[in-house]
Amino acid sequence: MGWDRLLLAGVTACALGLTAGCGSITQGTQVTPTPTPAAGASTAGQGTPTPASSFAAVGTTIALSGNGSGEKYQVTLTSVVNPATESDGLSLLPSGDVLVAVNLTIKNVGSGIQQESVDDDTKLIDSAGHSYDGYSAFETVSQCQSFSGSITLPPGQSETGCVVFEVPSTDTPSKFQYIPDAGFASSLGEWNLG
Repeated sequence: MGWDRLLLAGVTACALGLTAGCGSITQGTQVTPTPTPAAGASTAGQGTPTPASSFAAVGTTIALSGNGSGEKYQVTLTSVVNPATESDGLSLLPSGDVLVAVNLTIKNVGSGIQQESVDDDTKLIDSAGHSYDGYSAFETVSQCQSFSGSITLPPGQSETGCVVFEVPSTDTPSKFQYIPDAGFASSLGEWNLG
């Protein structure tokens, strides 16, 4: 194998995360809300990030960082709809498949205006380890408003919507992953769905 092919194979393996030492992904931190303080009490520490367990529960907010300076998010997985119902009536779903909708709230807690393509940031993983990409741009469901294309968030602003996944009806969704910057950031949020 020539050097050019060897280099290409190494770069490809690294991009796919198959080679140790190509960079590391760290778990995001769970944002633990604190009780509302009594009148006149300090609010310091409210919404303080704490180290994440292996997988967060549905309803949990995770603090994540993108690759850019000041690129910080709080992502909350609020609910999962399985199966979700197509709302456009086009029935593009292959026989034996169902739609699963994952409802998220994404807040820009960093500096500067941030843009994210939510479908590209997310993966749904079943109990057998198969992963599925989001199809919100192609599928709409009646239970929630899909993120359409990219979102633009000024500092302090949030957007709520769902990511729609097409999965075989025999599969059981097990976990959900969110990695900013189309999956290329080093900060990972994982939620347990089962």
